[in-house]
Amino acid sequence: MPIFRRLSLGQLLTVPYVVLVLLLAVILGALSYRAGRNAVDSLSDQLLTETVSRIAQAVERHVYGSGAVLETAFPKGVAAPQTIAKDLDALRTRFWLATSVHRALNNYAYYGDEQGHFFGLWRDSESEAQLRLRLSGDGPRTLHRFVGIDGELGAAEQETKVFDPRQRPWYKTAAEAATETWTSIYIDFRTHELVATRARRVQGHDGAMKGVVATDVSLKLLSDFVRSLPISQHGFAFIEEPDGNLIATSRGDFLTRDANDVHQRLNAQASNDPLLATVHREVRGLMRGQEGDLGVRARKITGPDGAAVQVAYARIRDTAGLDWIIAVAVPRSDFLKTVTDNVYQTVALSLLAALAVVAVGMLSLSVVSRDLRKLATAAKDVGDGQFDTPLRIKRSDEIGDLAESFSVMRHKLATDRLTGLASREAMVRRLEDRIRLLPRPGSLRAGRPLAPA
Repeated sequence: MPIFRRLSLGQLLTVPYVVLVLLLAVILGALSYRAGRNAVDSLSDQLLTETVSRIAQAVERHVYGSGAVLETAFPKGVAAPQTIAKDLDALRTRFWLATSVHRALNNYAYYGDEQGHFFGLWRDSESEAQLRLRLSGDGPRTLHRFVGIDGELGAAEQETKVFDPRQRPWYKTAAEAATETWTSIYIDFRTHELVATRARRVQGHDGAMKGVVATDVSLKLLSDFVRSLPISQHGFAFIEEPDGNLIATSRGDFLTRDANDVHQRLNAQASNDPLLATVHREVRGLMRGQEGDLGVRARKITGPDGAAVQVAYARIRDTAGLDWIIAVAVPRSDFLKTVTDNVYQTVALSLLAALAVVAVGMLSLSVVSRDLRKLATAAKDVGDGQFDTPLRIKRSDEIGDLAESFSVMRHKLATDRLTGLASREAMVRRLEDRIRLLPRPGSLRAGRPLAPA
């Protein structure tokens, strides 16, 4: 091919092989990247879906047990007592059992009636508890510590603030609901943790509402669980209410402080994390107009910086009015990092292979070119009439055959075919060389003149 005729011997021995190595590297890298990208698209959706499912299971463990707590504290069919003071022992036993169902999550159950009376049992540990009472319709509550289900009540400690259960949000919400209901999530002023309350009306013997039983669910363990999830470096998970108020997040805060340094709930739309705010908007848009159990769904959205983001989401609901949204988001570049690194490694290895090819080619070229230079020098000497230049090439390959053929040719050129003697041209050339080697007159090597007689 004409293109190969323009290449030097060194280029001919190295360039084609370097091109082949690099071309093979490009093909392997492209195939590896394409296969890895397809695998990432499939596995990333599966991974995010499983993560959302794990969070949903954690939510179920945290909140769904509260229904059993209410049923234990006030079984359906059990009428509200006329006064708490008359039924104190029975309430104490049932509420102790109720707070034993899920003590790590529901360690506080309480009851308030229309007369302003209040009964609450707070479990500090497996054996220690605190009884909170308001046996009259006015004034603050009294606190009694005791040990064991039937332990003797300790000395009364009176609170400073007046507590009227009828004015509390959980009481008002449950009084208007026909079934069990969840109240709005609020911030515990002592622990600064989010708390949800599940409440239910309690009817009297006449079927009319007489009070409300409720239990608090601390969301701290749920938040800790979300933060402990093994998500990628730039990925995150969060739980929010339909209005965007955050319940838990794996990175950043779900609470903020106002101008008066008071803790307030943080809305996802107002988050300082642009990716979180973007995922919130996109998920809300995807869920708009969809009712019922949607299950876990996965989508690819565009992040605030224009990069692709893999998202999985689900909506959790129950009969008591719980309505939460779970979302997990990971930039697609996090999933493709391993694939990209693999491509870079392939390119690096290909460059090393190309350098190895060049090195081997140059080494081979140095061996071949050395003998070829000997042949070229011998051919030039023959052209100048020097037929006796030694040619020391001992090879068994094509170059060796060429050297042997050249030696035969040189011998034939230097020998007369008829006489077998050296040819005239060779003899003339040798004489000229001999004459050239003779000392010139007047030189130091010239003979001395004869002495006078």
